[in-house]
Amino acid sequence: MKQLLALLLSLAMLILAGCSATGTSSTPSPEPTPAVQPLSSAEADASGEGAEPEPTEFFMLPQKPKAPTPTPRPTLPPAESYARITVGNYSYLYPLNEDMDIPIRQSETVENVLHISKNSVTMASSSCADHLCIEQGEVTLDNKDDRILFNMIICLPNNVMVELLTREEAEAAWNGVG
Repeated sequence: MKQLLALLLSLAMLILAGCSATGTSSTPSPEPTPAVQPLSSAEADASGEGAEPEPTEFFMLPQKPKAPTPTPRPTLPPAESYARITVGNYSYLYPLNEDMDIPIRQSETVENVLHISKNSVTMASSSCADHLCIEQGEVTLDNKDDRILFNMIICLPNNVMVELLTREEAEAAWNGVG
C-alpha cells in the first residue's frame, strides 16, 4: 500500500514538473519535494508499522448529483362545500367546515365581513354605501339553484364576489378548470 502511495506521489510530481517545463502552467511551480520512499521491512518493524497499514482515503470519487425532490402540490382541504372569495383579480377557497367570520379588508375604509358556516355563506357587513350585498341573504347548498344570483353574493362597490361551491366545483377550480 505504501509503495503504491509513493508511486502515485512520484507520478503526480512528474506530471507537475512536465507541465511547468512545457510552460502550460501559468503559476510558478514550487520546489519539488523529495519522493516518499517506502520503508524497508527492518525499518517498518523498528518503527512499529507492521504489514497491515491503516486504511487511508486519498481520492473522493465524483458523486452523481441528487435529483431534486419535487415539491408536493398542496391538496384541497376536505369539506362538503367551499366558499370561493374573489377580490379584484385574486381568488381564495375556504372550506365550509365551521362557523366563522372572515374579514375581507382592502384598505382602511373598504371592508366586507363574510360569515361562513357548514354549507352556507352570508355577507355579514360591508363598508359599501348601498348594502345590497348584505340584502342578498344566505346562500346554501339547498337554495343556490333557486336564487336570482344562484350561488353568488356580489358587492360591486367593493369589487368582492363570493360563490358557494360543491366539492366537485371546488376541485375543478383548484385544478384550474373552473
